[in-house]
Amino acid sequence: MARKKQRWPWWLCRWLTIGLLLWSGSIGWAATAIFPGDRADSLTKALVLPVTPSSIYGRLTPEHPIDYFKFPVQRGEELRLSMLIPRDAGDEVASPSVAVMGPGLALPEDVPEQISLPAGAGLHIVQPANKVRPVQDQANKMDLDLTQVFQLTAPADAEYTIAIYDQNRRPGVYILQIGSEPEATWSSVLMHPLRALEVQAWRQPLQVLLPLALVLMALLVIVGGRRKK
Repeated sequence: MARKKQRWPWWLCRWLTIGLLLWSGSIGWAATAIFPGDRADSLTKALVLPVTPSSIYGRLTPEHPIDYFKFPVQRGEELRLSMLIPRDAGDEVASPSVAVMGPGLALPEDVPEQISLPAGAGLHIVQPANKVRPVQDQANKMDLDLTQVFQLTAPADAEYTIAIYDQNRRPGVYILQIGSEPEATWSSVLMHPLRALEVQAWRQPLQVLLPLALVLMALLVIVGGRRKK
């Protein structure tokens, strides 16, 4: 009786491919981690945040110099935003401004040309502070600078929009925290290795994507060799 060939490497390769595609889709498995990539660079493409609190790991580039996000808030709910910049960002060090748009905010006479304002919304721009506060992200081994904090009590049930941009159009990475960091849960602890990998890919993409691509190519070669036998 002929022995049945083992086909697990092919299935392993298929699942790794699916996992890589899901991971590169820019939305993290961790509920509070969001990686927008270049998908939110206009008001019409603003990402609707699924939950708050959230941590947004963004990147401004010359081709995509602004990010937009939307999220619903209820009347009386406290809205808190914190902007953090990695200290090891290299030459690409942006100094992002945070534009908060929605009801209950005054409309300034001059609206920055980079911003698209939703109809009927007011605007408040939170500029980086002259003096930053050092912060350490122990979970992801990052030294950060807290550049600005903004708090608002929502005057009504509404949808607010946030725009992140650099006034001088400098490229760079940023972390925008909405709300307070949630307490650790078993699911967040179990998913921490994947989130750490995503954060590392956000900071230094080539250092993560290149090894993964090599591993995937090696698996394809192994699978191809087995199928020819």
